[in-house]
Amino acid sequence: MAHHKVWITLPDGESHEVGDLAFGRASADGRCPSAFRYSATWLRQGFSLDPESLPLRPGEFQASHLAPPLAVFADALPDMWGQHIIDLTRSLPISQRTQERYLAEIGGHALGAIGFNRPVDRFDPRLTLSLDKLAQAALDVDAGREVNIEASRLFAHGASAGGARPKILISFEEAAWIAKLPSPHQDRGFDVPLLEYVSMQIARECLPSTPETQLKVLAGRNAVLIRRFDVADKGRHHQLSFSTLGRERALNYAGGYDDLARILTRHSADPREDLSRLFTQAVLNAALGNTDDHLKNFMMQRTPGGYRLSPPFDIVPNIGRNIEHVLAFGLSRYAPERHTMMELGLRWKLTAEEAAARISQVTNCVAGFSERLAAADGSLDAHSVLLSDIATRTARLAC
Repeated sequence: MAHHKVWITLPDGESHEVGDLAFGRASADGRCPSAFRYSATWLRQGFSLDPESLPLRPGEFQASHLAPPLAVFADALPDMWGQHIIDLTRSLPISQRTQERYLAEIGGHALGAIGFNRPVDRFDPRLTLSLDKLAQAALDVDAGREVNIEASRLFAHGASAGGARPKILISFEEAAWIAKLPSPHQDRGFDVPLLEYVSMQIARECLPSTPETQLKVLAGRNAVLIRRFDVADKGRHHQLSFSTLGRERALNYAGGYDDLARILTRHSADPREDLSRLFTQAVLNAALGNTDDHLKNFMMQRTPGGYRLSPPFDIVPNIGRNIEHVLAFGLSRYAPERHTMMELGLRWKLTAEEAAARISQVTNCVAGFSERLAAADGSLDAHSVLLSDIATRTARLAC
């Protein structure tokens, strides 16, 4: 049995207790009963944590583990990298590596606005360890080497970050950032941080909401720093993944971009503007070969006017030679041709002129990928396979 108080920290820095999350005893078949209930105070003055599954009303919302309707709490949990850091620093046996345990361990270190048993940690611009030491500790963990004492600090600086690649949460230039690091045993000879840096620079030209990025050398390797968009000046922005809003179960990867559009139309405070931004992001993913475009990689953020599409993130060509996108463009998961993207835009109520302009804008920017990579001292020979794929994809969209 486990019981947790759920907190939320708003952009103005005010924190509120929003309800109670409880877990029962796991059964022999692996199920673990769970339930959430809003507090009486939050019912009077708050908002729904998940407009799709957790309407602001009295009573219990029941599930197993953090499956729908409780998936918004899973959005605050770490993915593979963060779980590995928790396993390492807490010496967790396999039997205790559960969502319930990770939730308890993450506490106030979560991404987004939700904290467990205490509010999320306030952003502190003071850095207690050097970036190089934190980066080296993360690289040591990724490589399976014996780690030094600094690795124990990775719990605070990296356990809440999602994804499978090494990364750390840092304070830099009076702001909060995620620093994404290389992983020699995963990177197949590519400079993945540099590829993401170039991709995010291109995305920023097409979508001005794209977070600021910087390229830095940490522990002797390239690292891409991406400014966190969940951190406000004084507090945090509440956010939900499209996986949660779509009530996706066990990441079944059965959806398409049209499913994202339907979710957006249902919950966005400005669906026309957000659909235009989502269409641009879909074209960008198609042109770059960002095939890891699952529902967890798209989010909505709560603003004073309601929920809006979040800034784009995890924009990078796929180095695993996965030619199929997770999300389908209409009926196909392969690199789309121009007419497929035009049809997608028209279904989303863009005019033909708007859809064509977005496609041209993206393909013109992506066409300069090689030049940008070379300007950042990236090796064109080492990335020739990816560059060839990008050229083929942009040609299909330009025809």
